[in-house]
Amino acid sequence: MNNSAPAVCPICHSNSWNFLFETHDADLCSKHNFQLYVCSECNLRIVHPQPSADELAAFYHEYYYGTEGGLGILQKYFKSIAGAIRTRIASRFVNSGRLLDVGCGDGSFLNACELKGRYELHGQDLSEISKKRFMANKNITYHHGKISAITLNQYFDLVTLWASFEHFSNPIDELLQLRRLIKPGGGLLIMIPNTLGLQARLSFKNWFHLDVPRHLFHYDHRNIQRLLEQNGFLVTNVQHGMVEHSVYGWLQTLYNILGFRFNLLYRLIKHGQNENTIQNLLQLILMPLMICISLTLHFFEIAFRHSGIIIVMARRNE
Repeated sequence: MNNSAPAVCPICHSNSWNFLFETHDADLCSKHNFQLYVCSECNLRIVHPQPSADELAAFYHEYYYGTEGGLGILQKYFKSIAGAIRTRIASRFVNSGRLLDVGCGDGSFLNACELKGRYELHGQDLSEISKKRFMANKNITYHHGKISAITLNQYFDLVTLWASFEHFSNPIDELLQLRRLIKPGGGLLIMIPNTLGLQARLSFKNWFHLDVPRHLFHYDHRNIQRLLEQNGFLVTNVQHGMVEHSVYGWLQTLYNILGFRFNLLYRLIKHGQNENTIQNLLQLILMPLMICISLTLHFFEIAFRHSGIIIVMARRNE
């Protein structure tokens, strides 16, 4: 671990940080523990000290992207639904033109967009695994590497980041790069976990969307708007709730709170990994009740605009 984490908050420029807790990584695959701090002025939460680039790379292995067989088929089905929902949200914001998906991962969103035929599609990711999954698709232009390497200035009508922005180690630098790529008046759509949501407030340490250490910065609906407007964007809407993320976020968070092995159900679904047969059976028995509770809490958090997941829509200032 290095000691180069910023001493000053990148949003409010305060140097007043409060220690929250120390925790393990979300996959339970490292011997390292990670410390989290919160800015006392704007509520930005950070992993501190931040892992180096090489240390972080170890958490983006093939295991992270999930399996294709077994329960991975179930995950693939859920991703296809999520891709369709995201496409509908994006098209309501900017319904045609040139689209760049940053941190495109396995391409489920871009594949759903391709079916609609509304956009010239581009994807960006750092992962070699993501690159391999895109090589066969000639209808999507894939940019492998950093955002700064993309030379298409003021080219895109819409840039989307679905659960990607919280992974950036230098959010201001990346925002300025994104602004460079977007046409004046073009759209920026960011989906991120919300630390002021009811899920995080119930138990931040057990929150499924914490995802340490991949999530380096943890935002809320207030400080993300402040960050965007400080860096050349005008926020036009903040949507609370994405049903597939919010409901599952509640489900896994509640299981974590009840004392089951951390994110056990998630690893079973995503990786087909049966770490504890007894606990998995107990989770299955509790599932109908837990899904009902999670759905109820999902609708409750949306009604009070304190969802665990938010979608921020912004326009690039002229």
